[in-house]
Amino acid sequence: MASQGSRSQRLLALIDHEFKSAVGPIGEILIEDTRQIWRRKGWKGPSALRHYISELASNIESERDKQAFLEATSKVVYSMTSGTGQPPARR
Repeated sequence: MASQGSRSQRLLALIDHEFKSAVGPIGEILIEDTRQIWRRKGWKGPSALRHYISELASNIESERDKQAFLEATSKVVYSMTSGTGQPPARR
């Protein structure tokens, strides 16, 4: 169970990193706001990450940057949940 928790924490950290790369320093505040929304709405299960990523993406004004964020997080989530438990290699 601890392994699953740490994997979830790594996954969230990677998603947050991708988000901060897209929006800059304001990302920390927006992430905290989004986590509060997550708690308030009670997102659970597999859909929780989809809601979280979607809510973060709604804060990205540039459509190109938003799509890049969604693609990057899709790769991160897939690689972390596909059995390897490792983030995708950086290019």
